Amino acid sequence: MQDELFLYALKLTANREEAKELLQETTFRALCCEQTYESGTNFRAWVYTIMYNAFVSNCRRIVSERDLLGRRESLSLRDAAAAHANDVEQLHDKKEIHHIVKSLSPEYRVPFFLFVKGFKYHEIADRMGIPVGTVKSRIFYGREKLQKRLRDFF
Repeated sequence: MQDELFLYALKLTANREEAKELLQETTFRALCCEQTYESGTNFRAWVYTIMYNAFVSNCRRIVSERDLLGRRESLSLRDAAAAHANDVEQLHDKKEIHHIVKSLSPEYRVPFFLFVKGFKYHEIADRMGIPVGTVKSRIFYGREKLQKRLRDFF
């Protein structure tokens, strides 16, 4: 399927090098998530969906990076001074927020941090030795507790 996938990647990206990278990323994601594939279902569709989702994710990342760079380049000296003052305030706020997050009990904090770092539910469950449903509920309730505490903070 590599040849077919490469042609699809080329169609999506319109660039040979980017198509190669997309094919590599798709293969990697498919191998990492092979336990999610349900035997007897359409394997080709599953892999094509992975490629399409990887392509969309890459596009979103590129757009957000361009927006960020555009904002950075548009800062004047006056804006830079104001940004510095805001950075000092934001640093203080980040410390407070970090303190609030650390105040969560470990049963909520650990799965939440792992999820934020990019771990999948099943990876967190394996790592912590608990069911996937428990991981999902702890992340949900941990997020609710954080939202309430952060609302009180701000």
